[in-house]
Amino acid sequence: MSDDLISREALKRKLQYVYSCDYIGSKSKEGIVSDIIDAIDNAPTIEAYPFEQVQELVKLNQQFAQEIENLKRPKGKWIPKGRWHIDTQCIEYTCSICGRKIMREESLDVIEQYPFCHCGADMRGDV
Repeated sequence: MSDDLISREALKRKLQYVYSCDYIGSKSKEGIVSDIIDAIDNAPTIEAYPFEQVQELVKLNQQFAQEIENLKRPKGKWIPKGRWHIDTQCIEYTCSICGRKIMREESLDVIEQYPFCHCGADMRGDV
């Protein structure tokens, strides 16, 4: 017998049966104790893992999910191409992956407004 987790409700039902009047009347004290031990030994078990092991599995799952996410998106970068017109405050940026062009005011953070290109490239990191 191992030290498994058991269903409390199933064990209660077994013990209630063992202690029922009809059952007790036909058994000796030793027989009842033996039946209680058998009820405990045969109670349905559940599969459980130590808390530390579960935490480690959750951490590994999160790391794996992040790695998959990183594989899905190409890493790109907004490349400044200069001012759109000399007399404006707009700068033209081009995606290093697909060549898409966007115009942003010089004072605005292009990565904050466009963290991803329409092609799916992640623009938040260096290439």
